Amino acid sequence: MTQHTRRSTILLIALLLAALPGATLAADWWVRADGSDSCDGKANSPAGSGGSCAFRTIAKAIGRAGCGDTVHVGPGDYFEDRIRITKSCTAASPLVIEGAGIDSSYWLAGAIDVDDSTCEPDGTHAGVYRCRQPAGTATTNSPSACVLQRHTTAVYWEDENHTSGDMVGPVCLTRNTNGAADVAGKEGTYYEDGTYYWIHPWDDRDPRQANGTDFIAARSVCSSSSTKLIHIEADHVTLRKFTIVTPCYSALGVLPGSEGTVLEDIHVYGGLVWIYNGSSETTIRHFKVLNTLRRPNNMGTVTGQSWDAFSQCMVNQGQHFTYEDIETYGCREGFSLAGGAAYGTIDGLFVHGSFNHGLKIQDPTTHDITIRDALTYNNQEAVFIECPYNISFENSTFPFNSVLIQGNPHGGCGDKPKNLDFHNCIINRMLWFQYDGDTWAKGGHDLDYNVYIEDNGRNYVQRNIAHDRSMSLPSWQNWADDPCPDCTRDPHSRTAKRAEVYIHYMENDDRLDAGYDFDLKEDSPVVGISSSSWGDGVDIEGVTRSTPRDPGAYDHTEGSGGGGSPTPACSDGVDNDGDGAVDYPDDFGCSSADDDSEVGNTACSDGVDNDGDGKVDQADGNCTSRTDDSESRCGDGVREPGAEECDGSDLGDATCESLGHDAGTLACDSTCHYDESACNDRPGTPENLHRTDTH
Repeated sequence: MTQHTRRSTILLIALLLAALPGATLAADWWVRADGSDSCDGKANSPAGSGGSCAFRTIAKAIGRAGCGDTVHVGPGDYFEDRIRITKSCTAASPLVIEGAGIDSSYWLAGAIDVDDSTCEPDGTHAGVYRCRQPAGTATTNSPSACVLQRHTTAVYWEDENHTSGDMVGPVCLTRNTNGAADVAGKEGTYYEDGTYYWIHPWDDRDPRQANGTDFIAARSVCSSSSTKLIHIEADHVTLRKFTIVTPCYSALGVLPGSEGTVLEDIHVYGGLVWIYNGSSETTIRHFKVLNTLRRPNNMGTVTGQSWDAFSQCMVNQGQHFTYEDIETYGCREGFSLAGGAAYGTIDGLFVHGSFNHGLKIQDPTTHDITIRDALTYNNQEAVFIECPYNISFENSTFPFNSVLIQGNPHGGCGDKPKNLDFHNCIINRMLWFQYDGDTWAKGGHDLDYNVYIEDNGRNYVQRNIAHDRSMSLPSWQNWADDPCPDCTRDPHSRTAKRAEVYIHYMENDDRLDAGYDFDLKEDSPVVGISSSSWGDGVDIEGVTRSTPRDPGAYDHTEGSGGGGSPTPACSDGVDNDGDGAVDYPDDFGCSSADDDSEVGNTACSDGVDNDGDGKVDQADGNCTSRTDDSESRCGDGVREPGAEECDGSDLGDATCESLGHDAGTLACDSTCHYDESACNDRPGTPENLHRTDTH
């Protein structure tokens, strides 16, 4: 083969490969705060450095990038208008847009910088600064947009439902139409006249100071609450390692028809995130949506506008989704699953600081979703469920307010929830609301291995409004007129007081000094009582779950020493159930608790490994291993299979007859073993008894 022929062959192969779908060579595109859109974007170099150099805007790089390419966005601020990502790719060759990290690359969506150098104190009104208004800003008196202050120390908010907290970082200032004099008396508000803003900053910060307030204003595109500033309208787009800040109502949307979107390592401030119905296979990891409140200081209405209504954090309507480590805070609605959300899993969900619904699951088209390791608190309702089906909660903590469940014939629902499962959860209380009849009766609900907070501010752990019943756990478990024969009502669940369960129990206060902490105490009565049948391998903080497991989102405990795991009852050296036997396994040198052969006086019942063989005392029959916590369960009225024959009136399926007796009443003794003393047997046939003929 000649050299010319060889070159022709190589060229032909290259052309054929280039023609194959997804066969283009991946390229890197660069964006820098000191770049220029006049550059070619092919090098991580500032503009004017000679040769290839980086773009200045993310929009320019996205317009040039193709499938398989990566757009690298360096540290700094990037003021971007509305961006629509429309180029669909494949799973093998996604389009990747990657920042330098959270709190490093700031995507300022729909935002215009307010030049702080133009700000000067307003001599007439104390605490007010007059700043020149940039051209092209939104001027409508609508809660959809705001002027946003990027740096705050602690912005306190409190609502009509008595939930409260502090927001830190980017927070909206509220538009005030009453003039500069009114702004002076109201921290966190501003007035505008088309030329200037009169601003009373949060924390009374001086915008002229280095790293001061850094006000940003909303572009005119933000006037509509339906406009998403970052629109993903394509398949297999990955966005990661950004802090997204917006003064607009809606920050980011994954649009119908989009498939395979990946959002990870992102914090969003100021605007809503919406995953639309018709999108599929969205993956979201390590994602926060924070501080969307438009009127954070004591809420209420301002100039006739219901500002607090314009405040959501995150809505999912997509299908076949996978979410991990999601947090929402500082909004009216926290995290919503609605309008077609289906076939998805959520592992790790922290919803707090929502003055209406915390976790909201709504609509009859919402179904087949598993939620693990969720924590919701400081919300009007911990969980609000209306009309979905096949929803499962595992290892979740709902320590404040109700899990509220209802149908809604007037809200487009037309049905009641079905197949709601709660396993290994800690629940303040549950309310089956009478809206479209008896919610519970729809059927299929399965509740088990939960812990209910018995001092929850009400006289019940379960309330069925349709039957006008406020029920303690025992009355709930033995509900005689149960309208749902295929439902399971917590056979292995129990109650506990909140002060016994948590290290520092907080209800409706998220102030920075509130010190809330829903980790379990080392001696919490809920430690080690969950079932391993439900839940994944790690808790909400990524800590590997212990064996035996604990209910709730946290499977680990923290004591006053700052950490550690509790000692299971079957290896703590204590006769927890008072049956004279201690722990597991027994020391095989011991024949009974009274035996002294282990070494020492009554060494076989002193809870000490006297002979150093790793075994302590006589085995408790309720223990199956040294990590078992079942020794402490006897006497709670719930039989633990494999650990207890019976407990109180819970005999399982055993009867006198099943144990070989002819009749009688089986009971349970104080050590959770069968008491057969009231079982009866017919007299046996005497041996050698036979009929004798007489004449």
